[in-house]
Amino acid sequence: MRPAAAIILVIGMIIAAWMIYSGVVSERFRGEAGMKVVGVKILESVGISRVADKPRIEYVWSGESVIVTFLEDSPNPCYRHRLGGVERLDSTININLVLEKTSEVCIQVLGTVKTKLLIGPVEPSTKIVINSLEIVLHPHTTPRTQANND
Repeated sequence: MRPAAAIILVIGMIIAAWMIYSGVVSERFRGEAGMKVVGVKILESVGISRVADKPRIEYVWSGESVIVTFLEDSPNPCYRHRLGGVERLDSTININLVLEKTSEVCIQVLGTVKTKLLIGPVEPSTKIVINSLEIVLHPHTTPRTQANND
């Protein structure tokens, strides 16, 4: 490979990684052979100055996808989540959200990070695990919530 082609390839890989990291492109992954491609995209991630009782997951159906809201405590409200990784194993989707400090000057009170994710397409009975907290999707029903029982 020519040096110029190698440089262009490396630059392209850096740009693609930045686009996934920054949420410009959703992270898409394929499970075992024959499984549908599933996308995970952060729609919104904001810190708020209140403490949730417990970390929790809520979801609502949106066509063949679900909009999942994940709440997690943070040292102060100036944090947000970024996608740390996604893995699919059979009918389980494991999502790792990483707390990331924003560059804002921040009041020093405990906070909660509220993150909305679009995940899909998914099937009813899929188990979604976010930072070790899990919820099983039920057929198109009213919104569901799962709180950490620790």
